[in-house]
Amino acid sequence: NSSAIEANLHRIPGLSEHHLYLNDDFFFARPARASQYFAPSGIAYVHPGEQKVNHLFAPEMLPEWLNSDRNASTAFEDRLGVTPMSVMKHVPYCGTVSMMTEIENEWPDLFAKGERNRFRSMNNVRLYSFMFPHYAGLRGRAVPGTVSHHYVSLRSPNLKKTLANMAVSPNRDTFVLNDEGDHPDLGREAQVELVRSFLETCFPIKSEFEK
Repeated sequence: NSSAIEANLHRIPGLSEHHLYLNDDFFFARPARASQYFAPSGIAYVHPGEQKVNHLFAPEMLPEWLNSDRNASTAFEDRLGVTPMSVMKHVPYCGTVSMMTEIENEWPDLFAKGERNRFRSMNNVRLYSFMFPHYAGLRGRAVPGTVSHHYVSLRSPNLKKTLANMAVSPNRDTFVLNDEGDHPDLGREAQVELVRSFLETCFPIKSEFEK
């Protein structure tokens, strides 16, 4: 449950005040600089997308992650009288220990709910990818950023061409490989091999953290 992870990240001993949180399908396509994610003043750069929170459909009609953002949007409305709507892009999420602590003090019940659920549930909220950017923005501690990214669905009909182009020319700062299920034409085995070959081309040298 990523919501449970997000509820505890700011409590990691020794965690930097300014830090980034990435889901497990996020990748840096080229070297990153702190200045891409935080201003010299410490203000965070966040990345609102075009997709909006849906308050019209019943919760069971929405995917879990989008329902989590709706829960967070409702929490803002109930507590602060504002209704943030922008869903963030799939770009590394900024966080600060002080702001996450402030958010927890404001909504301790949301953190407690997230921690109790071993798996994702309909009453979760996304703390780093929705609560932080909107709350920090309201407090003057976040503004829109300009990190470039590429979102790739592994079910895309153009998957082969897309990955081939990205391997030759990494013209984005970050990218996401979203595993939305087996490719309708390639099949699972060929899909996995295609992704493995792409990643080995992009990242041929293991980091010190890999086994």
